Amino acid sequence: MKRTTIWMSFCTACLLISLVSCEPRKAITLKETIAQKERVAYKILLDKNGPESKKLDLLVKEDYPGALALLNEEEQAFNGLISSLDSLSVDDIKQGSALKKAAIDYYAALKELYTYDRIQIAHQDSLSGLKGEALYAGQQKILELNKQKQLLFDKVFEKESVFHKEQESFNTANNIK
Repeated sequence: MKRTTIWMSFCTACLLISLVSCEPRKAITLKETIAQKERVAYKILLDKNGPESKKLDLLVKEDYPGALALLNEEEQAFNGLISSLDSLSVDDIKQGSALKKAAIDYYAALKELYTYDRIQIAHQDSLSGLKGEALYAGQQKILELNKQKQLLFDKVFEKESVFHKEQESFNTANNIK
């Protein structure tokens, strides 16, 4: 009888310890899904066969219409990424809504930054054949566009920082290491 009581107490303690130390499955799945979206963004922006790399190659060749077409492809890829994040269910997941919002905000800021190239590319294309004062004015406009783009970079850095902090809060709230 005493052995049974001790055995039951031991089993109960093990069960309680395992329940307390468990990482919630839904939270882990959400974290993994968001990590997969990071890989999608990597492919869009940094993969040598991704739209950003192809666009840059075309810009070097001064193929502005081709670069604009790839920019549309890049924008659609970001739209898909953001849409898939938006459709994620975060019900019953601690800090899930905050993490989802931070991820969407971050990728929306990246999209805004990289699709801003549309304005720059169109303007660069319009400079072809210009000379003298018209060329100088066009170059001044490019400088202004670059300054505006810097503000978009700042926004991305801010959103990335918030995203990172939300990831840490999410991991802490859900006991994920």
